[in-house]
Amino acid sequence: MEEIWKPILGYEGYYEISNTGRVKCLPRKGSGCKNYVYFKKITPPKDNVHYPTFSLNVGGKSKSLMLHRVLAIHFIQNPENKLQVNHIDGNKSNNDLSNLEWVSPSENIYHGLSLGIMNTAKGVDKPHARFTENDVRNIKTRLINGDIGSHIAKDYGVHKGLIYYIKNDRTWKHISV
Repeated sequence: MEEIWKPILGYEGYYEISNTGRVKCLPRKGSGCKNYVYFKKITPPKDNVHYPTFSLNVGGKSKSLMLHRVLAIHFIQNPENKLQVNHIDGNKSNNDLSNLEWVSPSENIYHGLSLGIMNTAKGVDKPHARFTENDVRNIKTRLINGDIGSHIAKDYGVHKGLIYYIKNDRTWKHISV
């Protein structure tokens, strides 16, 4: 397959991506690639839970991007303007263009469930659960009694966003008080 390069949207003149998943930094003043083209090696995370990402740096501002999304944006047509990029084989490290497709959020969930790669566990059965069911009952009781979410979060040593999710039944909704 012939390697085709395209400027990364929003980073034209700074970075390009190829259809093989390589990223290159173009020569420019004040960067690490002043006199030569620098290729970023994108390595998959060891945990196979996260997607391969890479960072772009322009003007001292760094932004981390997911490789599969950047590849899809630049090399896969999206006539229906679907929002998410799916790995057809379920392997987040396989970013070959033939393995990527644009999907709706519901199509992505259905695909993950059909492959058995989406975790449908609830509460304490989730691998990264931060609370017990008793903790959640206590948190919900405190919220009902008017306690402030950021205070509760501080007491549990978690980000206030987790308390917000509990308060608004975005998580732990199977626990009631």
